[in-house]
Amino acid sequence: MNRRRLNPLETGIALVYVLPPIGIVWLMALGWKQWFYQLRHKKKIRITIPTVFFVGLLVSTVGAALIMQQWTILLVLIMITAYFGLYLRIRTTACALSFHTYKWIIIWGGVYIFIFGNIRLLLHQFPFIHSPILGLLTGSLLLGDPDFGRLFGSTYNPNFAAFLLLISLAFQLVELLKALRLSNGKRTFIHVFLTITLTAGIFETASRQAIMVMIFLFLLFIFRYRLTIGVLLIFTAGIFSPLWLPLIPRMEVTEHSFEFRETIWKNALHIWSNHPIFGVTPIGFVQRYSLLSDYQIVHAHNLFLAYLSEYGVIGAFVFILLFIVCLYQFIRMMKYIKRKKYSTVDMFLFALPIIPIMGTLDFPLFSPQVMLLTIVLLAYWEIFLRKTAKIDRYGPKYI
Repeated sequence: MNRRRLNPLETGIALVYVLPPIGIVWLMALGWKQWFYQLRHKKKIRITIPTVFFVGLLVSTVGAALIMQQWTILLVLIMITAYFGLYLRIRTTACALSFHTYKWIIIWGGVYIFIFGNIRLLLHQFPFIHSPILGLLTGSLLLGDPDFGRLFGSTYNPNFAAFLLLISLAFQLVELLKALRLSNGKRTFIHVFLTITLTAGIFETASRQAIMVMIFLFLLFIFRYRLTIGVLLIFTAGIFSPLWLPLIPRMEVTEHSFEFRETIWKNALHIWSNHPIFGVTPIGFVQRYSLLSDYQIVHAHNLFLAYLSEYGVIGAFVFILLFIVCLYQFIRMMKYIKRKKYSTVDMFLFALPIIPIMGTLDFPLFSPQVMLLTIVLLAYWEIFLRKTAKIDRYGPKYI
């Protein structure tokens, strides 16, 4: 990473890892500040699919508050407008954040989660580790079920940690790929060490889904490095899956876990059926789920069902629209894969699939900490797509 002072946006992203509440408020404040800028200077908002997505969530939230006559729901508007504003800030002022810097903050953020999480596990017997104030400030306060020694570092929950560690690993594998292509021994050694560190962190979260995604990332890495070896390893992994699948942590409770998620999904659909148009918002979901079960569940544990139950048909529609367009853009991006100098393509190739895959059995985007970092990634991807469109039109350049 270049040795220079981090600008406000980059500082906020770094704080999201080290002091999560401060980092979250910091980035949200930048989002709200962008709205003041837009209004003060009468800047027009270019209509894109992401803007339609955020507007849809805003409409659903207002509609849910009116239908349910529960005005505390309007607090969700504060969160959505901050997300929307942050997206606009990055999209309209791309120079405010270097993707190179963002990438390295994410990588070192993953290393920090691993180190901080293991320090917490080592000092578990000391009383100060269990201080609620310290835990809330540093992200070491567990939110959700007992962790049973699972690593979550500064993310409040092992599943949130697993998601962020996967994004870190995705970027790190691309850096390792670059080092191998350049035959740079020193850089290769450093990147191998960082890769092992992040891999260990993902294993320590004991997230079965994250470990499967991690295996996918490694196969993709080998596939990008040597095509024939990648194909052979994918074939071999499939044949010998009965041997390595039992090595994944917590496999013995997989059936019980899936049954529990099925119950959550059915209850989420039940909540949506009572509020089909606007949903119940994240606040309403927690309240209504408590009426259906003794378990305290805060989200639907599925990306689509979360938007369907929390934002109704409107929210689900704009989410599906966003997903289809992103998938189409992602497929179109594949034409740049053969250009090895375009390492940014690999960054998105490795990182973007993590979002929908991890969203099949969980909803990491429920966490503002995760959502804010994901918005930055998606906003920068849109900037990348605009650059590649110019390349297609005016001729090849380095990305």
